[in-house]
Amino acid sequence: MSSDAPPRQRISQRERRETAERKLLEATVAILIDRGYAATTTLEVQRQSGLSRGVLLHYYGSRSELIAAAVRHLYATRIDEVRTRAAVLETSKGGDWAALLWQFVSGPLGRASLELLAVARHDEEMTEYLVPLEREFGRANLDLCRALLGEERAAHPRFREFCVVLVTSMLGAAAQSIAAGSAEEKRLLASWRRLPDIYLTAES
Repeated sequence: MSSDAPPRQRISQRERRETAERKLLEATVAILIDRGYAATTTLEVQRQSGLSRGVLLHYYGSRSELIAAAVRHLYATRIDEVRTRAAVLETSKGGDWAALLWQFVSGPLGRASLELLAVARHDEEMTEYLVPLEREFGRANLDLCRALLGEERAAHPRFREFCVVLVTSMLGAAAQSIAAGSAEEKRLLASWRRLPDIYLTAES
């Protein structure tokens, strides 16, 4: 007796792996942002992701490795969003690049970064993972600043210094939990908008 039901589509090993990794990383990010580093245990990640300990350990050998991978995943996702918005808004031609970058830094990524920086002082294993992460993020931040401010400004010899000062300043402000729309946020945004004129003048 024949059946008219369509054949079941087979899921490849690669698709299963990618799905499992995504669940683990997204669960880790959610816990880290909502409840902090101390609560981001492998046991809690297992529970929230719905996957077994064996699956978790198959992809990530330690808690620190898992958290580092999760932050890298969060960074890649958020930076792609900002680049897309930068292209749509044509920020390099006069849009509000400062507000867009501030949203990026002060959002979930900024909170996760600040949490890990505080932990790194007391967790040697986490520090080992954070060192290469900081280098990666430094390069990505430079590329993002270039996308936001345009190639003409990016050609200035002090552009790298400008980006470091800008992102560091924003991270410091994010640590103070500046309220959206507050007078303090408006003051900071105005100051950040002036930074290119201070750093990226005609003289090197």
